[in-house]
Amino acid sequence: MTNESHRPGQQHPHAATDARSWAELVETLQHGLAVVDHQWRVVFASRRFLPFLGETADLVGRDVQRVFDPLGDHDPRALRRQVEEGTAVEFEQVISNPGGDRWWVHVKVVPSANLGSGLRAVIFARDTTALNRALSDLRDTTLRLTEIEDAQHRRIARELHDGPIQLLSALIFRLDMLDDSDSTVELREATSNVNSQLRHALAEFSDEEQSSPPGLQLKRWIAPFLIGSPIEFHVSDHSATQPSGAVIQSAFVFVYELVRAARYIGRRRVMRVSLSDVPDGHRLVLTITETERSSIQIGRVAAQYRALVAYAQSVGGTVSTELDDSGVRTIDVLLPSVSEPEPMGRLDSARSNDQRNPNRESSQISSLPPLSSVAWEEIVTEASERLTEFDKAAAFSFVNHPRRDLYGYDTAELLGRRMETVVEPSSMRILAPHLETLRSGKIIELEWSRKNAFGDLRRARLRASPRLDVRGRWQGALVSEEDLSEVSFLEHLAESALADFTKTRRLVTQESLRRLETPVTASEALIEQIREFEDSAPDPEPFRAIRAALEAAVPRVQRALTALASPDMSSVDLGQAVRTSVVFALSDAELVFVDDTSTPPSAEASEVLVRIAREAVINAVVHGEADLITMTLSIEREGHQLLIRDNGTGIDIDDLDERSGHLGTRSMMERARERGGNCRIEPAAEGGTLVSAWLPPQTRRDSMLDVDLHQGR
Repeated sequence: MTNESHRPGQQHPHAATDARSWAELVETLQHGLAVVDHQWRVVFASRRFLPFLGETADLVGRDVQRVFDPLGDHDPRALRRQVEEGTAVEFEQVISNPGGDRWWVHVKVVPSANLGSGLRAVIFARDTTALNRALSDLRDTTLRLTEIEDAQHRRIARELHDGPIQLLSALIFRLDMLDDSDSTVELREATSNVNSQLRHALAEFSDEEQSSPPGLQLKRWIAPFLIGSPIEFHVSDHSATQPSGAVIQSAFVFVYELVRAARYIGRRRVMRVSLSDVPDGHRLVLTITETERSSIQIGRVAAQYRALVAYAQSVGGTVSTELDDSGVRTIDVLLPSVSEPEPMGRLDSARSNDQRNPNRESSQISSLPPLSSVAWEEIVTEASERLTEFDKAAAFSFVNHPRRDLYGYDTAELLGRRMETVVEPSSMRILAPHLETLRSGKIIELEWSRKNAFGDLRRARLRASPRLDVRGRWQGALVSEEDLSEVSFLEHLAESALADFTKTRRLVTQESLRRLETPVTASEALIEQIREFEDSAPDPEPFRAIRAALEAAVPRVQRALTALASPDMSSVDLGQAVRTSVVFALSDAELVFVDDTSTPPSAEASEVLVRIAREAVINAVVHGEADLITMTLSIEREGHQLLIRDNGTGIDIDDLDERSGHLGTRSMMERARERGGNCRIEPAAEGGTLVSAWLPPQTRRDSMLDVDLHQGR
């Protein structure tokens, strides 16, 4: 994307001198800027300052804490006081309106005593909603899956305790009242053995899923990723309070990605995680000790680390890292307790930037005191965006801290150095054709993507403003650049973590079910032994009643266990597989399945359709509050089509378009597309939601793999 535009009013936004100006800075920044006075009131807000606020000029005169809660007196971090004492502060905030819309913003407040009379600080704000949406979906989805499956675990525990365990205890009590005949002793021993097995399995099952401290839960979720790897992993939990579910999920994602990165590098490592409490949150300290020293692919690791920093910031936390002389890497993460934001008192309807009046912004800028060079240096050096200035000889004349840190040089080493000696040649080639546009006094915007030396896709956006002297002669340019790769990396991280999280929970569940299977099967065999004992018992009625109750209870337990197990696709019974896969979500909803086909889908196609159906049912029950879901399987265009209708609250098609990155809907569509089919999600005409999935008669998965392998060669 290339966009060339004149400055507001077709005029240079700065005085035609060598001094920098407010307008120059405002026009170059890719995100927003506001200025506040000593009373913490907004005196200026640029048109890119939180665009969802609508006409941000209306913010002028407003108390800043009405926009940013962390700058209020009540915030325990005392951010406001830090700014008043001259320290720059940085934080993440979720802003919501009474209608339930939410936006994520990254804010940096930079104080300066040289801004002018009555002015205190500059606020740099970046709308990170797109970045955080995938992460929010990940947290919401994993929490939702956890809650649903935990509810089923509680059901199994209840069915076991109130059913076979209590019945077998009652049987033992009855047997203890009888003489010690051979048949009585034999039945008593068999009953005690089965009852003991059930209690032991139930204790492990309940402790594992319901009452485990977060450290052990984290270790259990990570453990499956370590199978076959050279990583030694340890967790110590010093938490005195139970973290929220969102904090545990965040810790899981963070450790997951570090484990994943360590596996990728493929060297032996010892990883230790320590969890502890901090005021208003929790702390995660991870140390990585290499038992084999090796060269590390810096580009990939650096990208992963920046993405993890962004992830920590997205949940309002911080992350720092340190490498000691012995090669031990320590990563320190602070995760705050998560709470829902309070709705703001008033938010104007969102308007696009095109609807705003640039002349109004220019008049506001002119009301600010002139921006002195000293103030410019103070605030731009600390700006959250990467800013660079180069002179007419294409040498660095200014770099701010984020840009300096990215280059890896000290500021003194960069100033006066020609750009081509530091900047990648490909970046210079991209910028070169547009230098004439800059020299003519126009700003430029560029967006590009390319692969770096490590094969990782890098996407970037650049905005540059020219600097001209009083005669309009070229003096250089001020450039802001934003790396978009982190957004893509986080989206990929969210998808990978969700898929792997679901897999690890399934592995944990399958292990729990395996432990329960033996005693439940033994309960079935015990029923026949009780039946044989009844005829010889002095009073057969109590034993007959216990046996009848046990005959009813064991199938209930088995149905609960089956609901939690993965469907068996070998039978290719799609109806049964769908019901088995989603029945755990149907405690308050009814599922109707209609099969209008004569030829069942293949096992592979059935697996795809079952997974799509599972996601659709969970969405219908959890988000749509549906109590009736109808599934119809039919033959269309020689392939199989599954229609899923629910009577829930439905979905707004505009909202679905806006949230195209939603992990659940994306996975449904991608599963069908990968097999050569398609999946549509839309509001149903009669209300609720309609999901339509179609797969061709033979899936194209194998042929796609062949193409991928061929391209790889």
